[in-house]
Amino acid sequence: MLMQTGHWGTVLLLVPAFVTGFAGSKALGGSWHASLGLAVLALILARLLLRVVSRMAAISVRLSSLLYAALYSIAIMLALTGLTAGQRSPFTPPPSAFGLQLPQIPVVPTTVGARAHTALAYLLLALIGVHLLSLLARRLNGERGVLARMLPFGRYRQH
Repeated sequence: MLMQTGHWGTVLLLVPAFVTGFAGSKALGGSWHASLGLAVLALILARLLLRVVSRMAAISVRLSSLLYAALYSIAIMLALTGLTAGQRSPFTPPPSAFGLQLPQIPVVPTTVGARAHTALAYLLLALIGVHLLSLLARRLNGERGVLARMLPFGRYRQH
């Protein structure tokens, strides 16, 4: 409905803008033509902004599966690089977790594992930020209940 209103509003402004432009600035007053032209510009810019915002939400929905794949992959790589980062040398016993000794991974040098682990941690934080921003974008686009569906407490009610 809003896009249709913008479309027909543009048409209604363009017709007199053409008339005043073709009639000449002296016949109908140049300020009318300039005023109508600026009104068309403002309306077109508003329509473009609305289109971009509505497409951002659609793009975020399409990209959400890619985002989830990245989040899962990085979380797995973070755990694996954590195994290498915790090892001091091949001759020291590996670290333990939950009372169990963790396996040693001698393929990756400790410093490489530690650097990769740190880089992946920052990357994961950035992707979590993107995830939260996409939630905000979907809410601003009018989609309701996205966060409520994920909360561990209460019942989700569709409005």
